[in-house]
Amino acid sequence: MNRYHVGLASAIAVLCAMPVNYTLAQDADDEAIEEIVVTGIRGSLAQSLNLKKNSGQIVDSITSEDIGKFPDQNIAESLQRVPGVQIQRGLDDTAGSSSGDGEGSTVSIRGMRPDLNKTTVNGASQSSTTGGRDFNFSNLAPELVQRIEVFKTPTADQDEGAIGGTINLVTRKPREIGKFKAVGAAKITQHQLADATNYKLSGLVSNVFGDNDRVGALLSVNYSDDELRRDSVESFGWNIMTDAGGDTGLVARDIRPNLKLEDRQKLMVNGSLEFQATERLNLRADFIFSDQQQDEQASNYQLRVGNNGTINDITVNADDTAVFASTSPRNAGQRFHRVVAFNRTDTRTTSNVVLTADWAGDKWDISPQAGFTTGEYERDPSLFAVFAVGADLTYDIGPDSIWPVLTSSGSDPYDPDPSVFQLITLSRANNGNKDEESFFQVDFDRELDGNFLTSLEFGVKWRDREMTFTKAVDGSTGAERNGYTLSDFTLGQLPVDDFASDLQGSPLPLNWPFPDMAALTDVFSFDGILGDPIIRPQDLTSNFDVSEETLAGYVKANFERDRLRGNFGVRVIETRQENNGFAVEGGVGTPIQDSRTYTDVLPSLNVVFAIQDDLLLRFGAARVMARPTFKELSNAGTINAGAMTANFGNPYLDPYEADTYDFALEWYFQEGALLSAGIFYKDVTSFVTKEQVVETIPGQGDDEFLVNKPVNGSAEVTGYELTYQQNFTGLPAPFNNLGVVTNYTYVDSESTFADPNAEGALLPMPGTSEDTVNLIGFYEGERFSVRLAYNYRSEYILHPLSLGGQNVVRDDYDQLDATVTYNFSDNISLVAEATNLSNSTTYDYAGIDERWVAWRDTGRRVSLNLRANF
Repeated sequence: MNRYHVGLASAIAVLCAMPVNYTLAQDADDEAIEEIVVTGIRGSLAQSLNLKKNSGQIVDSITSEDIGKFPDQNIAESLQRVPGVQIQRGLDDTAGSSSGDGEGSTVSIRGMRPDLNKTTVNGASQSSTTGGRDFNFSNLAPELVQRIEVFKTPTADQDEGAIGGTINLVTRKPREIGKFKAVGAAKITQHQLADATNYKLSGLVSNVFGDNDRVGALLSVNYSDDELRRDSVESFGWNIMTDAGGDTGLVARDIRPNLKLEDRQKLMVNGSLEFQATERLNLRADFIFSDQQQDEQASNYQLRVGNNGTINDITVNADDTAVFASTSPRNAGQRFHRVVAFNRTDTRTTSNVVLTADWAGDKWDISPQAGFTTGEYERDPSLFAVFAVGADLTYDIGPDSIWPVLTSSGSDPYDPDPSVFQLITLSRANNGNKDEESFFQVDFDRELDGNFLTSLEFGVKWRDREMTFTKAVDGSTGAERNGYTLSDFTLGQLPVDDFASDLQGSPLPLNWPFPDMAALTDVFSFDGILGDPIIRPQDLTSNFDVSEETLAGYVKANFERDRLRGNFGVRVIETRQENNGFAVEGGVGTPIQDSRTYTDVLPSLNVVFAIQDDLLLRFGAARVMARPTFKELSNAGTINAGAMTANFGNPYLDPYEADTYDFALEWYFQEGALLSAGIFYKDVTSFVTKEQVVETIPGQGDDEFLVNKPVNGSAEVTGYELTYQQNFTGLPAPFNNLGVVTNYTYVDSESTFADPNAEGALLPMPGTSEDTVNLIGFYEGERFSVRLAYNYRSEYILHPLSLGGQNVVRDDYDQLDATVTYNFSDNISLVAEATNLSNSTTYDYAGIDERWVAWRDTGRRVSLNLRANF
């Protein structure tokens, strides 16, 4: 935790610093200059502060003052600089497994996990490729975005679906640019671990045409090709095992050093067409298309220990915090010593088309809008091969290391012989999900002449969304694989010579024969054993769909009088939900269909009081909701009639609902400067948790089963945010080019999850870090600028009550990034970026630090970007 104390101490020191007088530099001799436009880093920060100050809500924003000059390589990585925002670097679907490659992907706000927040593009929904309600920001290029808005208090006209907050990505419009604009950029990136030089090309053209520039057109294209690598050591949980004397201890189920190599291509196209049909009517069509393909080749060196092992001895620490064990697990026939290979192709495609009409009258504004969005993810082929040898294995986890010491009576775990590893498993699978949504809405805005109410807004919105999940596996028997060994399909030892370099010297096997999947598929072709996958009975529960049709209406009033302004309103939503899935018993699947309708009423209030022109007091109160994940809502399940147990989703879950309250004090003490503090509270009255219940199951008579399924619980979240931002232009040169942005967020939460390691205690909400720190310092001259950005996030629960009934926790993580820019002219610049200069790694554990689950290293990224702007 030393990094936290250093980061927090730095943040507090900065927040307590006395503001330095700000003077906007200008040429006093040039009397023709009436307005000075500040560009660059300071210009972007100033624009963001102006949006925050003038907003009727509690909102933070990130602004790019020009096309293609967003301050980070990834939208999610930029969002982590916002107070209260935390990011995940990959989709952590299951404990001990992650798709992460070091790049920011999904976003949490104020401790709320990614699927409990809402992401929109220009206010309209954007489909997901994750299979959930969370949004994967790696699908969108940062060159698309002009501004990111993070709304922490809602208004009635905003779409429901957020407990933490709503993220709105604002794209560029051609008539806003108002002239011919052409931007081109070429970026080369060096990924340290992959030892590969990759590239990205981007371009944008925008122009206006016709009388009075009534027509505008914009087209942007981005393409990138990256070779990536990830080194990791993972386990598959901890089992309780007992020795001959009756002593028990938790033992890691397996040990899996893993090398993953990826080749990833991304293509993104964005366009906008505008037409000022009349003086009052503006028509606009926007579209976004993205396609991402990722080819992965990976291998585990797997040393399996498990429930059938024999314990030799168990030693427990005096403070009961750690268990160290020695075991001789699994007999030779179970072939626990394995080399595992994966060859996967993932495709993620999104498209979004929105048609908007804006009509402005003397008193009335009317804006109808319609659109559709699709997101599709497919993994095909997904090849899986296992080469195994039977032998006795012993391991010790000693008090001096969390890593085990391995010995074996068979193949040497540190120098395995590929000829003794037999091919025992080979399969091809495909799985995926498809997210489709259509919508239509119309919004009305009526200007009022009252002394208090300034305008009245109301509207309706219809949405129809369906999420479909599929999974299939080849139906081969396995007889064709007999007689083959790893030596028939090997590339030799690992294709890298520095695997897990940080762990060299640890008692771990860090080299093994790397399977050649191309050679394997030459023998077992897609026309044969690896033919078209089929839906097996055991896979039926992974094939289901959930559809939602919603109708929402809202009324919102805006008010202003003297130093008081704000808005209040209510949003009412009716949701019609339909579920289709399968219940599986004894290898036979029975179709199930469920449907329900429910209504939510969401009032909201936002108040801003200007104590002085530069000192604002804000208050927000609202009821918010977010629907459970599609997998939680699934009616699919498995039934074990012999054991009288079952596992199901729950299509009758209530949505997450919360009453939220916010206070904030903002002091804009100089131009481009801010000192603020805010507190927030969320009472989540229908949080979703898991529970075992005894109940009858339709079609199974009157017998009662022990059923595992998600149910509604409750949770509370309390926290505060501190922000300090300033440009030091009042200092003597060259220090007048310095500036700082820093913020600290504290979140405390409590859910209905019982803590297995502390009797009577409750766990915090999954995904919630107590502490988040951002420190950004910059220097900006006329030609040259430097930006250093440090981010810290404390530990959080990744998967509650998961492996061995333990909580899988991600340890605290910090990262340092840097950007250096040199402007050759107003039109040409060179930008050098370094991501993860600190070479930070992630570490997950089960319950306590000694019970390791995963260590992952993705290395540094360094890039050069040449940009031309005309």
